[in-house]
Amino acid sequence: KKNALIHLALKLQSLPKSPPAFSTRAETFSFNDQLSASLADFYEGNKDLEAFMEAPRTFSTALVFSSEKFMNQPSAPDEVRLRSYFERNRLDFLPDSKEENNETFTPEVIFEDVADQVKELVTKQDLVDAKREADRLAQNAALDFLDQLNSLSDRLRGNYPDFTSLRNSNELNELLTESGAEQRKISFSNKDMNIQAMVLGLEKRASEKKSNKEALEEVGSLNESKFFTRSVRKSRNGHVVFLLDRKIGEQPSSYSNIPFSTLCREYTNDKRRSQFSQKVDKIKDKLLSKGKAT
Repeated sequence: KKNALIHLALKLQSLPKSPPAFSTRAETFSFNDQLSASLADFYEGNKDLEAFMEAPRTFSTALVFSSEKFMNQPSAPDEVRLRSYFERNRLDFLPDSKEENNETFTPEVIFEDVADQVKELVTKQDLVDAKREADRLAQNAALDFLDQLNSLSDRLRGNYPDFTSLRNSNELNELLTESGAEQRKISFSNKDMNIQAMVLGLEKRASEKKSNKEALEEVGSLNESKFFTRSVRKSRNGHVVFLLDRKIGEQPSSYSNIPFSTLCREYTNDKRRSQFSQKVDKIKDKLLSKGKAT
């Protein structure tokens, strides 16, 4: 029908996080968005609403001392070692017992029969030992770095007037570079500590599991006077030390970062409150006018 209008309404119970999009190839079809401007105006006038606020965030540098960096691939075991292993563990290679003429016996086994199996076991054990040694070396490197950082921080506090200058100082940056650790920038709020810890592959300590604490709570508690973790933490890839970069308090989120559903919900609630208030005022005015008439 010519000049017909189609009104589209959103269901408040199932609003999407992103604004709905419309497209058409019809040249005679046009869409008039009567909501977006109202939402933007409402946001500008109500930035301080709790629903529009971003939670406080901690920005930190994770120095990852990777075990892989200290990994030395073990060489293939020679025959002398394989035979020695076989002799010391001969019982592990005995085949299943057999029965012959109503008598049970265990067949004899010689090295040549199980040489491949012995080599596989020894090679696997060598790899386990090499990984364990690499992890130990990575932990030692992290502990050595922590000692150096602790000594340097005492000197830096007397040389720089504020934390920002100290954190960006050449001396500190040189120590971070010389450590050889991978520097990973992270940020998190209280509600996404767990996700960030999973990304880093952090392992919870026994005390944290018992008290149901997050692995990054220690990092979240860092401040300008205590700007690095005082212990080394185990991770999936090695061992980690954290340094505080900065913190930001609660602040309004940018318009583009607020879910469409949240904007609509707050806008609608505000309209309802306003309409309710207007109705109350009208009833009040009627009652007052009747009182004056009598």
